[in-house]
Amino acid sequence: MDLTPGKRLKIARELMGLKRNHFSKITDMDYLRVVTIEEDRGRMAVDDLSMIVAHFPELMNWLIMGTPLDVEACSNSKSEHIRMLADNLETHGMPEVDE
Repeated sequence: MDLTPGKRLKIARELMGLKRNHFSKITDMDYLRVVTIEEDRGRMAVDDLSMIVAHFPELMNWLIMGTPLDVEACSNSKSEHIRMLADNLETHGMPEVDE
């Protein structure tokens, strides 16, 4: 499954149990920017990635290169949202995404 960074962002956000508006508030990203990236109507810029990684550093390699998420590292994260992502991955696996 070769996903775009936007699709990977959407998967991560959903696995964390966050709605787009909550995610945008946490990361200080504009809501419409999150929508644009997730729907592949615009590329993720360095500034976008910086805002995301400032709050969720465990996502950096997966968002940029598609490197598999380290579930063990995510389980030990300080972020409750990243720990939820790990729990959801362990329980349900990687969700299917429309490409």
